[in-house]
Amino acid sequence: MLPTTHKDNDKITEFCAEVLELENTKLPSEYYYSSLPLCVIDSVFSIGVRYESVKNTVSRFCSYFNLNQGRRGTEILDISEQFSIEEYLSSFESLGLEI
Repeated sequence: MLPTTHKDNDKITEFCAEVLELENTKLPSEYYYSSLPLCVIDSVFSIGVRYESVKNTVSRFCSYFNLNQGRRGTEILDISEQFSIEEYLSSFESLGLEI
């Protein structure tokens, strides 16, 4: 396979700009989790399964711990409003699980 050149990249970029309706695109909700532990849960449970079950797992976790799953739009929540890694690890202890 031949390496691509800047000309090739320019052609691809131009083609995408003409053909794709990028102004109408929207990232799905999993790109806007309210805290890092939800991203961790998503990444671990995404291995080798249907993504619908991953979404269900994150949703159940949030319900159990009374957490907001998503952010308000693209705005990142203040650190005080996020479920911290420390709280995440402590949640295992509260459930009687060893880490």
